[in-house]
Amino acid sequence: MADLTVSVPLSRVSSRRVETNPTYARAWLASLSPYSNPDSVQELYQNLYALNRIDLDPAQRFELMQLHQTPIQEALSAYQGAFSRASFPMQVNLRRLAEFVCQINIEQANGYKLVVRDLPKIWLPWKRWHLFAPATERALHHLGEILLRSYQLYLP
Repeated sequence: MADLTVSVPLSRVSSRRVETNPTYARAWLASLSPYSNPDSVQELYQNLYALNRIDLDPAQRFELMQLHQTPIQEALSAYQGAFSRASFPMQVNLRRLAEFVCQINIEQANGYKLVVRDLPKIWLPWKRWHLFAPATERALHHLGEILLRSYQLYLP
């Protein structure tokens, strides 16, 4: 099978410690509640950012991305009301918030794209193909969310 070419962040050493064990990651995510708190949202983003820049097994990355899915959706739904009442041109702070929401979706899409890119590297085929379709769908979903949000709020 030919290598897939997708644009993903480069691996690099991060000064932020990120939890890669799903059990401990689940406990860390539970400690952040309520997710609508701006500090929690920032922590979620920084964790995703760091997670997408380290090398992980694709199945492990997929599970970690799934764990982050619900908290991030809860956090972003808290901002939906502010966007629905936005007047144009948007205030600077609301525009920054909209751009931040897009950045979170970019990091989510990057995580799933990394899963898709790294799946062919697994030697055992039965361990990889059940993740290919869901990871691809979720990457496309988050990229679509970026387009939708940009369209709704007149962002570039």
